[in-house]
Amino acid sequence: MCLYIDTIRKYSKAKISLRAHNLEYLVWERLADSERNPVKRMYLNILTKRLLHFEAKAIEKVDFLIPITSVDAELFEAMNTDASVFVSPAGLDLEDYVIDKSKKDWPGIFHLGALNWMPNVQGIEWFLKEIWPKLHTAFPKLKFYIAGRNMPDWLNKLDRVGVVAVGEVENAVDFMNSKSIMVVPLLSGSGMRIKIIEGLALGKTIVSTSIGAEGIDYEDETDILIADEPDEFINAIKKCINNPDLANRIGKNARQLAEKEYSNKILVGKLIGFYEQKLNMGK
Repeated sequence: MCLYIDTIRKYSKAKISLRAHNLEYLVWERLADSERNPVKRMYLNILTKRLLHFEAKAIEKVDFLIPITSVDAELFEAMNTDASVFVSPAGLDLEDYVIDKSKKDWPGIFHLGALNWMPNVQGIEWFLKEIWPKLHTAFPKLKFYIAGRNMPDWLNKLDRVGVVAVGEVENAVDFMNSKSIMVVPLLSGSGMRIKIIEGLALGKTIVSTSIGAEGIDYEDETDILIADEPDEFINAIKKCINNPDLANRIGKNARQLAEKEYSNKILVGKLIGFYEQKLNMGK
């Protein structure tokens, strides 16, 4: 939307606020860092530099900058922006997220996310290669459900015992309610994962990398389990399967965290307060 700023300025004196869901350059920088092919890595680094230049120029033109995480806020501020910065996390209308355990598959694990987004695909590939074989050996009856729109052909055709390629689901809340342990094996990306917020709201036991849970105000092993290495990921899932009480406790804490930090009713009030303060200062 920043492409329209010059036109807006031409016809209006209104203040411009940019709601920044992420820093796009950071997504590609992290993809480049984890890429082993030197030619592809060079190409990704070129994209990173171009996007960094574009984003740095764009934020020079706005009055208010509303990033989704404090990590993004610090990076934006490092670009020497004159915009007033206010962190406003992604939120939910929590009344739309009703926990229903009547059809839950225990201890079914799942991943839900758009499968035309490179970080998600990269994470699934890593999970299937580095984590699933050992996990399935330990729990031969365990199922891993992969759901999301635009599933690539290689996943649809994947013939792996215990792995279920679900594809796009009709109702994300119903799907998540029917499964137990949510995995977010992201190795790259930026911003905040809305699906994790949804998982918190539905009381899911979530195992994620640090990058996957970035921007979320969690306490490790209380609201969520953080694992950045394959063995850590495997052990975290094993811990949940072997100790259902622990998994249930983390799920209950997750819902409480969503109610405290990620309710739209609370977040919108704070954002309105920020705008009112800044606009009144300008009078």
